[in-house]
Amino acid sequence: MAGKSRSMLRWLSRLKRVLPVFLLCVIISALFWVLLAFNSHYTTRITVPVEYINMPTDSLLLDKLPESIDIEIAGEGYQLLTYIINPHKATMLLNGHYMGVSARKNRADAFLSIMPSVDHFNKVHNDVKAIRAEPDTIFFNFFRHGFKKVPLRVNTSIEFTPGYGLAGAIRLNPESLHVSGPAEILNKIIYLETETLHLSNVNNNQTQVLKVIQPFRELNYSPVETQIELPVEKYTEAVFDIPLHTENLKNKDSVDINPFIIRVSCTVALSKYALLQPDSFLLSVDVKTLKAKKLKVKLQKQPGFVNNIKLSPDYVDCIVRKR
Repeated sequence: MAGKSRSMLRWLSRLKRVLPVFLLCVIISALFWVLLAFNSHYTTRITVPVEYINMPTDSLLLDKLPESIDIEIAGEGYQLLTYIINPHKATMLLNGHYMGVSARKNRADAFLSIMPSVDHFNKVHNDVKAIRAEPDTIFFNFFRHGFKKVPLRVNTSIEFTPGYGLAGAIRLNPESLHVSGPAEILNKIIYLETETLHLSNVNNNQTQVLKVIQPFRELNYSPVETQIELPVEKYTEAVFDIPLHTENLKNKDSVDINPFIIRVSCTVALSKYALLQPDSFLLSVDVKTLKAKKLKVKLQKQPGFVNNIKLSPDYVDCIVRKR
């Protein structure tokens, strides 16, 4: 038993002397292997950032261009390792001068080949070589950039307190918007509308801010809202008796119209009542439209500040006497 213990101790003592040497040999061998591996030639694929230069400045891209591409590069192991660790070192410059364009009205289908960028990469980087890129071509669309000043229209749904109404036109501030973007889309816009303003039981002036409806997301709108002012005033009724004028009556003919006087009633803001006169209105009948001895009364002229105009009667009896 004692002999076995002494043998074990001698083996452990020998192992302690040999183990460091063995480990050192393993480490040295590994270092040599790594050095040999790094000095060997390899091909690998890495994802690198993209930088675009010399792109059209008077156009607006419809598609988002890729921010990175995959390239296959060849080189010695330790050189490739630096690009794998730091992909920004291999940033690809895509030059708009090499862009191909298939033009249409206000629009272009474009493509950009990557190969000129690969050639430029190889001229700048002597330690590795770019073989190919994926994708090898980038396809996109762009529009000619346009600018337009577009008028605003306000949408309202207003219920006034009985006896009240608008005292004038609704005022907008601003009255128009600046809109920019692809000219092809911009040309479709004639005017812009606000969100609908809902009010009830209105009997005094109102000031509200409304958002502008933006029908096309590809366009930029400035500003995106407008302030509206509604002048509100108490209304009263005005009544006038207005004589009729005749149209298209031949010089030698005469006409009998019954009644010849038409009663016109309307509502008007109190502040504008004094501006109303009988000659503020012009009523007529067109003899050419005579049917069954009846003529429709036409309102030819009226003030812009009156509402709810009613004619009584709105048809008259008519007899034309030819000579």
